[in-house]
Amino acid sequence: MELKAALDIRLEAITEAAETVISVNEALAGVQDALEEKPAQLEAQLEAKLSHPVANALAQLHALEKSLTPLARNFQVAQRRQLLAALLVGVTLGVLSAVIVLLA
Repeated sequence: MELKAALDIRLEAITEAAETVISVNEALAGVQDALEEKPAQLEAQLEAKLSHPVANALAQLHALEKSLTPLARNFQVAQRRQLLAALLVGVTLGVLSAVIVLLA
């Protein structure tokens, strides 16, 4: 009887431990499912939060590009004019120097 009582107590403890392991396994399966779905949820949240600001930034960049295009052209024209003016000043000084040398 004592042996049976001791075995019954141990059998109950083992049964409770098995039930605990089963419930832990179920909980871990639920956690694993939640973790598998989490990247998709995070991607959707990130895209929802960032799509509008990124679109606004791109629109501002395009507007800035359109507004700066004429300025860039004007800058290139000004550079060409300065280069031409420097060339003409050099040629003029060269001609004047030649005339001075010939007359001297």
